[in-house]
Amino acid sequence: MLVAFDVDGTLECGSPTGPIKLETVRSMKKAGMTIGIISPSLFRVKKELGDLLDFYLAGPKEEVMREMRKNYSGRMMYIGDATLDALMAVKAGWEFCYAKDFNP
Repeated sequence: MLVAFDVDGTLECGSPTGPIKLETVRSMKKAGMTIGIISPSLFRVKKELGDLLDFYLAGPKEEVMREMRKNYSGRMMYIGDATLDALMAVKAGWEFCYAKDFNP
C-alpha cells in the first residue's frame, strides 16, 4: 500500500500541527508501506522526515496524484486535513482519509 500525507494540519511537524505522530508514520514504514509526502510544505520539513520517506513531491497535488496513479497499480491513500485534499485525491483515483479520523 502506498500512503501519502499532507503536512500542515496533518502531521505533528506541520504548521499548524496535525494529529498524526511521526512515530506512527515510522511504524507504517516498518510494516512495509510505501510512505511519502505530497505537499507544497514538504521543503520546510523534508530534513525532519527524510528517513521516513520513500518519495516526496511538491507541485499541484491533483496533477501529482494523477501521475502517480498512472505508475502505481496498488492501493493508494492520501491523508490530509482539508475538504479540497479529499476532492483532489478522489478525483485522481486515490482513497482519502481525514487526518483527524486516521487510525492505522
